Amino acid sequence: PFSPSDEEMCFPKKRANSSPFPPPSSGPSTEPPPMTRSTIIKCEKPASRVLKWDEKMVEAFASFAIRFFVIASHADVNFICSPFSVALSLAVLHEGAEGSTKKELARVLGDGLASTDILNFYAHLVEMTSRTGLEIANGAFIDKKFEVRTEFLETVQSTFNAMPHTIDFRDGPAAAKLVNQFVCECTKGKIGEIMQSGSFETADLIMINAIHFKGFWSCPFKRSMTQEGLFRGVHGDRTVKFMNDTRVVEYSLSKELVVVQLGYRMKNRVRR
Repeated sequence: PFSPSDEEMCFPKKRANSSPFPPPSSGPSTEPPPMTRSTIIKCEKPASRVLKWDEKMVEAFASFAIRFFVIASHADVNFICSPFSVALSLAVLHEGAEGSTKKELARVLGDGLASTDILNFYAHLVEMTSRTGLEIANGAFIDKKFEVRTEFLETVQSTFNAMPHTIDFRDGPAAAKLVNQFVCECTKGKIGEIMQSGSFETADLIMINAIHFKGFWSCPFKRSMTQEGLFRGVHGDRTVKFMNDTRVVEYSLSKELVVVQLGYRMKNRVRR
């Protein structure tokens, strides 16, 4: 991560007009998209030491995220999802599972890595994201007819910062009210209803994960530099306002797009 002392993040010695939104091409191309309004300079930084299990878990999570997005998305429909939320819920289930179920979850989450590696990886992510303005509503709601092992409850609370709740699934309206209240509080009122009374009729366990994010840029964009530009969407083109700035950024380039990395502010450093 960048530290606040990295002045080149806000005041680069070599400046370039760096809009993160290059105009998209009209069709498939074998060449990178034209950068008519922007030139992005790569900022080389020494990589921090990464544990071997962490490297493999990052690869496994990236693979899961891509596969999940492909399955969940639909053509010609605006779509946003959080693979991290889904994976975190599956990680909680993994800790409470046994036998073939645990093996299958381990294969999906960690591609065959040890259970301790999976646990440590997601515990680390939960701890890191808590300092970026990301609020995670991670809850396990269990029908009161089941007795839950103490060690599972302790792991869920201490590692995943999740709150296990034992409620009466037979009382659908009351159960839905409790779950919705939990999510509403964790998302600052942005999500008021996520469950309905009929959701509990055939369930024994319900995993809830909702996220609320309000972060601040490490180098804020100036409102005075906002520029209008053409946004080319699936349903046609329209003029919108784009953030605009000049800075050095890290980026990744493919044949069809350019992805830039912008930092968010943390307590004493920048989070990417």
